[in-house]
Amino acid sequence: MGPCRGWLAVAVAVTLVAATAGAADAPRSARVDPMNAIADRYVSLVLAVGVHDPDYVDAYYGPPEKRKEAEAAKRPLPAIRAAAVTLLGEIDAVKPGAEELERLRHQYLRRQLQSLVSRVDMLSGTKLTFDAESEALYDAVAPHLGEDHFRPILADLEQVLPGPGPLIDRYTAFRDEIRHPEGAARRRVQGRHRRMPAAHAGARRPCPRTRASPSNTWPASRGAPTTGTRAASAASSRSTPTCR
Repeated sequence: MGPCRGWLAVAVAVTLVAATAGAADAPRSARVDPMNAIADRYVSLVLAVGVHDPDYVDAYYGPPEKRKEAEAAKRPLPAIRAAAVTLLGEIDAVKPGAEELERLRHQYLRRQLQSLVSRVDMLSGTKLTFDAESEALYDAVAPHLGEDHFRPILADLEQVLPGPGPLIDRYTAFRDEIRHPEGAARRRVQGRHRRMPAAHAGARRPCPRTRASPSNTWPASRGAPTTGTRAASAASSRSTPTCR
């Protein structure tokens, strides 16, 4: 599931909050803001696209009946596209307010609708290059960099991640250690134990049958910080074999 899915899910949640919750708390004179109606219709269009592409919306936290309406209507892709283009025209006819948040909201909704139109075109069979698709959906194009750009970066990584083996293997091990620190620590302990000489390892690991009974403990009245099993184990290890 690509980044576009999560971005559009956030778009649905944010614009719905702006269109419903904010309007409910605002004075009556503020509820005529045309952007609220546009945002609400945008949410409906995103849910309509989600009927054709189940991965288009990761999560939706608005009124359940709005999603049910979209599923029941199952609007065809050409109708969704036409409605989105109409909504784009309405946004262009609305002059953004003086507040920065209002200008950002206007710009955000306009760009999201353009992305929605591009996604509908792709679902309808339009083929785009990688750069054209990233620009249409994410409003971004990855830079084109040659090997000369990455050589000094790889050289720096060679110094930061020393050790045997290819750099990609060392980087993967480093990444896994960050993601799973407990598992990495366990592997290091196990590796040290495997490298420990057999005689040394055996001397520190008594056989289960030589362990002291739990009843062999120091009386609490003596104030001993530990149980008597340490002394019992030490005594038994001098007269009994150890595990290998």
